[in-house]
Amino acid sequence: MNQTNNGEKYGVFQYAHPHAYELTGKTLAFADEQGNAYTLEFVDTHTVRFTAPGVNELSQYEAEKLDGTTYFVAFGLIFRAVVIDLESGCAAFTKEEKGGYVLCRTADAPEQKFSFTDEMTDTYVRWVYGCERSIVNEHIGGGKCRCSWSPRPDIVRTIPVTEIKLKTSYYLVELNSSFPRNVDFPSSYTRNIMVQNYDKMEFV
Repeated sequence: MNQTNNGEKYGVFQYAHPHAYELTGKTLAFADEQGNAYTLEFVDTHTVRFTAPGVNELSQYEAEKLDGTTYFVAFGLIFRAVVIDLESGCAAFTKEEKGGYVLCRTADAPEQKFSFTDEMTDTYVRWVYGCERSIVNEHIGGGKCRCSWSPRPDIVRTIPVTEIKLKTSYYLVELNSSFPRNVDFPSSYTRNIMVQNYDKMEFV
């Protein structure tokens, strides 16, 4: 049996998008609506310096490219993430609390394109991680999402969800809860952050 093909050897992460390195050498400066500054200096292919109110840290990062101008970046000495759209000059940074985000833009961005949304209400989708590992999201409104996980569709939880519209067909979705036991995903996960492309029906 080829374990690579059934996910037992490398797990769901073997299906992740390849890492992107185009941000290397760039320094991206953003500000939120209150004028607080957020800066990402991509020192090399693995290291980023992040400065924000009360924060100045050097850490490793991983970046995935979603399309020609949009990146998902995970970094930080504690877990942090940001979605950056170079075309609009907008960014969404995680805060330390679950479901907390700060929306920022560059100085030359004419307006904030990212926005918290309820457009996903009444949508139902099953996201497959490969080898039939999947999660079902039923967005029921009011900041709630009804979820189930393979291989136990009988285990259903209604949990808090954060939804941010990034641009046409792109949404940032965070499920703000740990996963139940006896499903295909680690129960230790407390923040499940997905950037979902409803045009191509794919996610990271």
